[in-house]
Amino acid sequence: MMKFETGATRIKLQWFLDDNSNAYNHSMSQISSGNKYLDAKEAPVKYKQAQGFSNKVLLNKNLKNYIELGNDIMTQVESSETLISDGISKIYDLTLQASNETYTNDDLNGILKEIKSILSFIDSTADNATFQGRKLLDGTCNNLFIQMSDRSGDTFDISNCTLDCHTTALGIDIPEDFDITSWTKESKAEYLTKLKAASETMTHNITLCGANSMRLDNAAQMADSKAVCYSDAKSAIYDADIAESCAEMVSHQIAQQVSVSILNQANALVENAFRLLQPSR
Repeated sequence: MMKFETGATRIKLQWFLDDNSNAYNHSMSQISSGNKYLDAKEAPVKYKQAQGFSNKVLLNKNLKNYIELGNDIMTQVESSETLISDGISKIYDLTLQASNETYTNDDLNGILKEIKSILSFIDSTADNATFQGRKLLDGTCNNLFIQMSDRSGDTFDISNCTLDCHTTALGIDIPEDFDITSWTKESKAEYLTKLKAASETMTHNITLCGANSMRLDNAAQMADSKAVCYSDAKSAIYDADIAESCAEMVSHQIAQQVSVSILNQANALVENAFRLLQPSR
């Protein structure tokens, strides 16, 4: 008695063909995209890890930009404070010059006028030192925290080098109605002491600006390095081995061709069997 199981055989062959076709298409996708894992269904754990690394790459890139923004603020503060410090030094030299008893009243009036002009420049510099609309040198710049890393709470207050740089706050202002009749030897000596103290304050703050900039530079470089490392980690998960994928593609292609050939033979066998079973006429 002859027994045919061609139906089950064809189902198995068709399944084998479909499986190899899918594997072949997957290998082609790996080669064309360069990705080892294409979606969450294929490798959920790896996919989740890769997405986590992607988020950390983006976080550290944004962090670097934010830190560099803080460094721009430091540059603005340091530049303005340097101008103010230079102005104070010029006033000190002029006051020292005016202490010479050989100058005439006209000479002293000229020196005093120049000092008042520099004082006005210092006040103007303090008023115009702003970043994105926020004043930096009027005494209101406090609690200017910069996030230094991707660790929560790792912040740094860069406002430690900002202060009110107006002449009144520095103690070196001169009233508008002040003239040489009040400019005694004692008052000049007292003013020189105030100028020296103000100069030391500005030097201290400028030094703080430099230290802050170095710290921010290091933090920005660290954030950039982390972004590169996380990107490499993501690539290690995603990047396909092209040589291996090519070999798998060829293997699946051969299996696919063999499946098609055997399936065609099975279909032909069934047709022949049915033809033999048909009654002759």
